[in-house]
Amino acid sequence: MKKRIGIIGAGIVGSTTAYYLAKEGQEITVFDDGVGQATSAAAGIISPWLSQRRNKEWYFLAKEGAKFYHTLIKDLSETTDTAPIYQQ
Repeated sequence: MKKRIGIIGAGIVGSTTAYYLAKEGQEITVFDDGVGQATSAAAGIISPWLSQRRNKEWYFLAKEGAKFYHTLIKDLSETTDTAPIYQQ
C-alpha cells in the first residue's frame, strides 16, 4: 500500500530513509530548511572505532551505522555514480 510520508531533516539519516522508502514506491516529502547542516559539518565521517566506547548504546548504534554504510553505497551505485562520494 502506497503511503504519503514526511521526513524532517535531509541529513544522512533523513536522506537514507527517504531513499529506501522511495525505492519501495512510497510518496516522500523531505522537509529541511538547510540551516545548521550537521551532516555537512562532519562531511561523512563515520568512524565509531575512534570513540572511547563508554556509552554502549551509542557505540552499538554508531557501529551498526558504519557497517550499514557499505550497503547504502552499494545500493546507491545502482542508480548513481558513487565513486567521487565514497572513500575508505
